[in-house]
Amino acid sequence: MPSDATPVPLCMVHVTCGSKERLINRSRLLHYKSAIRTVRAEFKIGKKVLDKAITLGVKCEVDKGSRFIVVSGASEWSGIARDMKHVLVNVETSNKGAHKVKREMKIKELKEEVDPISNRTIIVVSDSDTDSEPGNVSDDRSDVAEGDAMDVDDDDDDDGTETLVDDMVTRAQHKQVARDWLTAHPDAPWIVPPANLVEALRAHINKLARVSARGEKPRLPLPAIVLERLAPSGKKWLETQLAHTKISSDRKILGAGSKFYDVLVQAHRGSGNGHTNASTMSKNLGEKYVLSPRKSFYEMWVARCPECAQE
Repeated sequence: MPSDATPVPLCMVHVTCGSKERLINRSRLLHYKSAIRTVRAEFKIGKKVLDKAITLGVKCEVDKGSRFIVVSGASEWSGIARDMKHVLVNVETSNKGAHKVKREMKIKELKEEVDPISNRTIIVVSDSDTDSEPGNVSDDRSDVAEGDAMDVDDDDDDDGTETLVDDMVTRAQHKQVARDWLTAHPDAPWIVPPANLVEALRAHINKLARVSARGEKPRLPLPAIVLERLAPSGKKWLETQLAHTKISSDRKILGAGSKFYDVLVQAHRGSGNGHTNASTMSKNLGEKYVLSPRKSFYEMWVARCPECAQE
């Protein structure tokens, strides 16, 4: 691990792979897929090693006592990438054992550093202790090649085939709207929660509902599994969202993934002859789901609808 005293420009990231070290522009590591591609290129990780054999652990603090938390997919990465201090990338050269390694890392929650004499490749990414000042770190999505754009849906079953629909926002357009919205709202960790945090957030909301039913003010700390995957700005954003949410154990949580797109399409089609507008979508889905998207997201999404654009 690089020394905390090592001066590193705020726009650069210190990357270590075994005995090799690089300084890489942070803009190349802001998105999950581009970070993996950059690491592959810089340290010549061969094509025989699949992306699924690479696991990323993230620290938002430099101190040695904090744990590395495994980041599961692009949606979690986008929520923590701007505040990460260290990233631990574990490359399992044997694809056969990749899922086993990832599962073991999650079970242990990475309480210990990976053994330096292990045959696994360890890559450590770090910046200085000081939070970067505005303008010092490039966060422009245009800095990243089109192929590096974040997969906001994190769909494992998406084969890349685009279904063309003349009167509706396509899945590719949906993903682009999501990227644009996240760029416009840098404090937001997500549009809707990652699927693997839904269960923990559901349990948290159920507790808040029980406290509220007793006439008490529902103030409870966020679950550890959620906090570990949120940057400070994302934590504040989620707490604010919960504070302005009518707590109910009856409403479901809509998680990120292919279902999110399907729900939006269904809500936009409505039950009448014309498409539903953004305000109605926000109202209807807000009544059905807790932690649903902000109204501004629906407005951006509806604006991309080809049929609505002709009206």
